[in-house]
Amino acid sequence: DTQKTSFEVMWEDIPLSLKNVEFAVKYMYYLLTDEQLDEMSSGNEAKKFAKLLAYWKPRDPTPNTPYNEAMAEYFRRIDYAFFNFQTIRERDGSKTERGKIYVLYGPPDSIESSLANGTTTETWKYSKLNKTFIFSIVSNGIYKLMEIQ
Repeated sequence: DTQKTSFEVMWEDIPLSLKNVEFAVKYMYYLLTDEQLDEMSSGNEAKKFAKLLAYWKPRDPTPNTPYNEAMAEYFRRIDYAFFNFQTIRERDGSKTERGKIYVLYGPPDSIESSLANGTTTETWKYSKLNKTFIFSIVSNGIYKLMEIQ
């Protein structure tokens, strides 16, 4: 005897930025050219979602599974930056300079804050990339990328 059962697989902790395809496509701007972004933004919601999945498919580190870790990580970073780097003047933290670096490279290995000559500086170090990003507050809590070493 056999029995048939239907079920649906749900992604419990889906990043907020992936819950709305319009929003998700909009946040691909760090990875796409303007032309690619326009192309991905065209069509109805189903077509946009299909294009989004098609973009991430070749970047999936485990292509034989339904879960795409690279896509999930990118949009988790968008969510983190959106909320953690926002200021009174910059409501979307993922569009700030610190947000951009966080989205593209992930969390830094170390962050050092200092105050010198009345200027607050934040230094982010990425050991594996051998890169250091230095941000300074320029006004009203807005951090500007001052130097890349």
